[in-house]
Order: sequence, then structure tokens, then C-alpha cells
Amino acid sequence: MKRSISKYTGTYRSVFNALVAPASTQPFTVMGGTNKKIIRLRSIKISGATLTAIAYLSLAIGKYSALPTGGTSTEGTKVPIDLISPASILTLLKGYTAVNTGGTLVGDIASKRFLAQATTPAAAGRPEEHVFRFDDDNAPILRSATEGLGLRFTTAPATAVTVNVEFEWEEETV
Repeated sequence: MKRSISKYTGTYRSVFNALVAPASTQPFTVMGGTNKKIIRLRSIKISGATLTAIAYLSLAIGKYSALPTGGTSTEGTKVPIDLISPASILTLLKGYTAVNTGGTLVGDIASKRFLAQATTPAAAGRPEEHVFRFDDDNAPILRSATEGLGLRFTTAPATAVTVNVEFEWEEETV
């Protein structure tokens, strides 16, 4: 089903550079919806993942009916792709560096497995980029301030993981 262009209000991005994600299965990045607009996730890009020793990691995007709380986090900057777009009204866009209380996970909607590199340059291989991309027919949608999407490891890594994460989403009026 195609969305209505007349209700579209803007496309936005936010980047977490060198986020030190905790070694946990709780979400290390979370975006929360709003009661005022429909939020459609367009993509999440992950790059430069490193940890103490080279390891395979499995990532998942989880859909949450209640958002995580607690933990130590950084609020993401919500940047409009077109500067004439109104300010984004996401209720939450956070990158966590300490474990949060996970919220209520409905289930995972996408996953990827990849080889993360060692932090030590001599032991490291070639950095990889991984993208979760969605179009109109399958874009995850947030319709309320209590719903969210979180990026998480499906199995806790042996150590914290330093990673770059980029979100892109669209907002449209209800």
C-alpha cells in the first residue's frame, strides 16, 4: 500500500558515531514513536563494528510495545534531509552505552549476522557496512508514543562493541 504524499512532512536522519554499545541483548539504539504523526523507518545502517577480539555478531531490529527505560544514553540529533521540513517530533531517539531495562519486545522484524573486527588494527580485517532498508510496502510503522524500534544483539557479545549507527525515517500527519 502506498502512502499519501499529501500527508508526508519530512525525511530525517540521525547518526551515532563510535557508539560503545554494551555487551547485552537489550537494545543499544531505540527510536520511539509519537501520537501526533506516523513514523516510517526507511533504513538503519551499521558500520565499523569492533570489539576486543574478532567475532560474529547477530543484530536484530525489535518492535517494542513499551519503550526501554534507564541505562546511560545519548540523545540523537534529528536532522531533516530538507531544511524546510518541520522539526522531527519523535519522542525518543537514543544510543545506549550502559544497559537499559529492555521494554516490552513484541518480536524481531529483521536480522543480520556479520563478522565484527578486532579493535587492534593489526588483528582487524576490512570493516563492513550493513544496511536494513525498507520501502513503502514493508516499512516498520510507529503510531504512538509508547511504541518503538530497537537495534539489539540477539546474543550478548563477549565485550562492548564500538559501532556507527545511522537511522533514516519519514514522518507524516495522522
